[in-house]
Amino acid sequence: MQINNENLQNGYKKVLDKYVSLSNPKNRKIFLVVFLILIFSLAIASLLGFLPLKNNENTPLQNSISRQTIGPCANLSADPGEISCEEAKKIVFDNYPDPILSIDKKTIIYSQRGVEGSQEKNIWLFTLKPSDEQLEKVEIAVDRKTKEVLFTQPYFKE
Repeated sequence: MQINNENLQNGYKKVLDKYVSLSNPKNRKIFLVVFLILIFSLAIASLLGFLPLKNNENTPLQNSISRQTIGPCANLSADPGEISCEEAKKIVFDNYPDPILSIDKKTIIYSQRGVEGSQEKNIWLFTLKPSDEQLEKVEIAVDRKTKEVLFTQPYFKE
C-alpha cells in the first residue's frame, strides 16, 4: 500500500483550515474569547501582586506599601547639601525594619547629654509601627546633613 504524500498534505491542510483558520467566524470568536480571558487573567494577577508591573528598586521591601519608592518620600525633597528622604529611609531600615507610619522634614533644637548648650538640627523624623506589642510607635531622627541617627524615641501603649 502506497501513501500519496500530496494527498496527505492536502488532508492536513483541510483539517488546519477547518479548525485553526481565523477565516472561519466561529474560530475568530473562540480566539477572541481566549485572548480576552488571557489579558483579563494577567491584569488580575498583576493587581493581586503575582506579576510586577514595574521593577521597583526596593523589591525586598515590597511587603509594606509604605516602603515603596512612591510611598512616604514622594512629596519630600532635600535642601542642597542634605541627604534625600530615600537615603535617610535606607539608614533607618538598615537598623529598624519596622513599617513606616510617617516621615516629616523638621528642624529641632537638639542638646546632647553631657554637652552644654543646644543647636538647631535639620532632621528627617521617621515614625515607625513597631513589631513589639508594648509599643505604640517609635520615632527616629536622622540628621539631614551628617546622616547620623540622632535619637530613637519609643512610645509605650497606655
